[in-house]
Amino acid sequence: MNDIYILNIIRDCLKLGYDTWQIKEYLDNRSVNNTIAFLKEEERLIQKQIQELNTTLHSIQTRIESLDHTKNIEFDTCKVQLYPKRYCRYLKEKIDQDEKIDFLLTKLTESMEEDISVLGNMDSGSIVEFKNNEYVYC
Repeated sequence: MNDIYILNIIRDCLKLGYDTWQIKEYLDNRSVNNTIAFLKEEERLIQKQIQELNTTLHSIQTRIESLDHTKNIEFDTCKVQLYPKRYCRYLKEKIDQDEKIDFLLTKLTESMEEDISVLGNMDSGSIVEFKNNEYVYC
């Protein structure tokens, strides 16, 4: 029974990201205070995961709303639409095919601290410029 108890502690420690040295340190110095500290660290990590999940959930909900909005857009017309000022990151690349946009979004994600989810993302796009008597996507 004691071995199973130790294995369960090791499993819990591994889930929290402790390395083998930290696990050994905990097992060698088990006490009520160390267990409370252990559980508080576990609580902190769970709170962080909840925060990350809430951020992800909000992003998904925003993308669903944006996609629902596209149902009412007329795609065979051109119109000027004003948006409020917002943060923008610009990659100066020539886009000559739709597939290149995915590659450039990946490249952009690598330069940022956060991931850009492509599925249902309405917050990315390209700029059309008129150069050398032709329209080009940038």
